[in-house]
Amino acid sequence: MSRSRWTVLILVLVATGLALGRGLQGKTPDQHQSARTRGLQAAAALEPCPSGISTFLPKVTLPCLGGGKDVPVAGAGTGVPTLINIYGSWCSPCYKEMPVLAQFAAKAQGKVALVGIDSEDDFDSALQFAKQRGQHWPTVYDNDAVIRPHYASKLPATLFLDATGKVVFVQRDTGYGSLAQLEADVKQHLGVAL
Repeated sequence: MSRSRWTVLILVLVATGLALGRGLQGKTPDQHQSARTRGLQAAAALEPCPSGISTFLPKVTLPCLGGGKDVPVAGAGTGVPTLINIYGSWCSPCYKEMPVLAQFAAKAQGKVALVGIDSEDDFDSALQFAKQRGQHWPTVYDNDAVIRPHYASKLPATLFLDATGKVVFVQRDTGYGSLAQLEADVKQHLGVAL
């Protein structure tokens, strides 16, 4: 083999290796299991994902960010009013909104469920974000943004689902700046006073 053919072969192998390396970034733990990811899942301490969220949502199955079984999003829901917060660790308004959602999750237990959908994110970054922002509610991972385009052009977006799982209101783009504002919307759109 001539020297130029060896050079081309080596360049092709290097390019293939780089492409494979990039392809592993952002993968779910089932696709790219690492001790680091498992450690981040333990540190984030996310609650287990539900077996489904709402039959009114798109028919897609997404990984549970905290580990465990994948979630058929359009599966039977929680049976109680539910907020679904669609966010990303890269989203500044999402970052600001998380403490409000954490306060809400603590106050609403048993009355209103909260489920997160992390969108267009790196899996490990999403777990670090959850740990840093005190986000412990169940969360699914939507790296390909399958859900978001149905409800909002930008993040964050919060979907209000009644007890049957029907989307009755969507708060788009701005995020919640206070618990009082979120509680007012929950009362208005879901009929639940906290």
